Amino acid sequence: RNDVASFMCGVVRNAMMSGDLGVEDVVDVCVRDADGVLTSGVSSDAARKACESLAKFCIERTSSLASAIDAHCVMRITIAAVANCGLDAQRALATRAFASASSAPLLAAATMCGLRADTVDVATLQRACEDLVRVATTP
Repeated sequence: RNDVASFMCGVVRNAMMSGDLGVEDVVDVCVRDADGVLTSGVSSDAARKACESLAKFCIERTSSLASAIDAHCVMRITIAAVANCGLDAQRALATRAFASASSAPLLAAATMCGLRADTVDVATLQRACEDLVRVATTP
């Protein structure tokens, strides 16, 4: 399962980079209910690293990708990828995503959804939520 998860992270990333219209089907294989490759959790360091790379890619590059990629699709894979990262990687990803909450609020929210409870302190989450509310309520 770990090897498949590592492989699929690369497939998703490549499909997103190329603007492949089939990326939604590939993401579905990864995050479909309880039997998705990334929904059961990964246990190897290589698989965690692949998830970290995919999450980082989503957070840093998704806004510049082809508009054909559905936001819901990006949210689903970002949540799953972040959830499968180690604690230090989650902290780094949260810092990146929360810093760009005003320009990429969906990715900040997706990152927040994938975090373990002990990843960031409550004050950091509160500031991120306040930023998201500000974005949502500003015309």
